[in-house]
Amino acid sequence: KEKSLDSSEAEAKELINKFTIKKLPALLLSNDIDAYPEISQSLSQLKSKDGSYYVMESQAPYVEAESGKLRGLAKLTLLNDSSCKECYNVEIHKSIIARFGIALDEEKNVDAGSAEGKQLISKYSIKSIPAIVLTGDLKIYEGFNTVWKQVGTVETDGAYVFREISAMGPNMAYKDTATNEVKKVEAPQQPTGQQ
Repeated sequence: KEKSLDSSEAEAKELINKFTIKKLPALLLSNDIDAYPEISQSLSQLKSKDGSYYVMESQAPYVEAESGKLRGLAKLTLLNDSSCKECYNVEIHKSIIARFGIALDEEKNVDAGSAEGKQLISKYSIKSIPAIVLTGDLKIYEGFNTVWKQVGTVETDGAYVFREISAMGPNMAYKDTATNEVKKVEAPQQPTGQQ
């Protein structure tokens, strides 16, 4: 059997409370799925305390069951310099962000030479281009937030600004916004042999 419930319905509210569901949509599979050991084994960590259902909650973006608030949407601003043909492609950042499951609601490209680009560089003291600025509901992405501490900053207005060009790999070209020079990320020094 299959049944769909709206979260506003009494039965749905009862299930949300019974199984302490925090994120919607959610999928409840009865323990009849145990007849398929390959499937039930991979779902074992999702089994309810009473063992009657497997509870699968949504990943971002999702709706908070309690408040009804939509969570996990972000806006990506790709900051590039069209005059720097040698600079690495800022689009690389999109595939990295996708690996963390971040749901982009909006995306835009901004050139460093434009009024908006100059404003972003000034506002966030961006020293190297290409760069990205992420805004929105990013606190829910725990894995992303852990990694971000190594490659960027979270500003007082909540914007996530990419800072660590060296994280992009050796020999990647970028533009220094202070000197307007094109530079390359230096390869890490190899340890010298011990005697």
